[in-house]
Amino acid sequence: MRGSACTTSSRVSTARVLVGRLLVLGAFFFVLGCRAAPEEQRYYDDDIPALSSEAVFAPSSGSGTLTIHRLRRVLAARSELDTERWAAGMLRIASLELALDEPAAARSVASEVVTSKRGPSARARAIGGLIVGRSLVAERRQAEAREVFDEARRIAVDAPLIAMLDGELATLRNFDAPRARDLAIVARSTWGAAPARDDRMTPMGKPTRITIHHSAVFCSDTARRGFEVTRIFQRTHVEDRGWGDIGYHWLIDRKGRILEGRDMRYQGAHAGDNAANRQNIGICLLGNFQPGTSERAQRPSREQLAGLEQLVRSLALAWDIPAQQVVTHREIHPKGVGATACPGTWLTPFVEDLRVRMNDALATAPR
Repeated sequence: MRGSACTTSSRVSTARVLVGRLLVLGAFFFVLGCRAAPEEQRYYDDDIPALSSEAVFAPSSGSGTLTIHRLRRVLAARSELDTERWAAGMLRIASLELALDEPAAARSVASEVVTSKRGPSARARAIGGLIVGRSLVAERRQAEAREVFDEARRIAVDAPLIAMLDGELATLRNFDAPRARDLAIVARSTWGAAPARDDRMTPMGKPTRITIHHSAVFCSDTARRGFEVTRIFQRTHVEDRGWGDIGYHWLIDRKGRILEGRDMRYQGAHAGDNAANRQNIGICLLGNFQPGTSERAQRPSREQLAGLEQLVRSLALAWDIPAQQVVTHREIHPKGVGATACPGTWLTPFVEDLRVRMNDALATAPR
């Protein structure tokens, strides 16, 4: 009997311990549940931006994918949000999708704002139009993009947004200019470009200068090697330097093939600093044209020089850039002439001569 009583007492004690532990766990989950709402409030405060072009397009401080996920949770949970806050959250998602190289997803979200029956403001619809237009440009649908940009420009109200839309429209007006000259353009997809990071780049607007560079790296005549060097440049510029894309807008290989670089909508990263890069088209010829360095030197090929002249003349015509603004890197380096030898002593004379010939052609042209 004593054994039975002891056994019963032990079971009762064990049951009390289990009940106590369950009560502790219950209290823990109760507190956790109570904290869920403030956590959602934190997402709301931190992630939904003000309804402005600067805030909507601001670079993501962390993972764009995670920010999109959090914003979607907040928007789904807070049906009481006013229209402008809802629109700001949606447009932020759309801009992040675009930065992640998801133009279709970006367009879908932005279009929901533009066509919403909730009555978003003209500012919200104009920002949405800017995102929709950029998504179309990313898919090479320039004609459709131009119509969208025109409508967004018509209803835009704040100066920064108007400037961004004007830049997009200026670029589209001249987008096909190099191709119209029957140049041998090599698309980014052909040379194996990685997706650009639009959130790290600045709109360029109308270009007013063309700057010529050399890669300062020996390059053989094969397309394979030219593509490889271009991919290395892009990887170095994006991963090591933190830029949004390869720094040059155009590159020319040893056979005169013209490779698409950074999108012409965006300011390049090739001349030395922001002031030198502003409204400045960067063209880089693959090869090292500076003798006397540790890198093996070579002269620019005839095909490269022909491709360079065709491209420069086409761009100058399209953007109304005067011959005096076709320059070498060494002429405009922020630290002064002589701070760099680029584009090398074996290319610089050709650029100087090209400038003279372009001037002469302008002087003798019928008026």
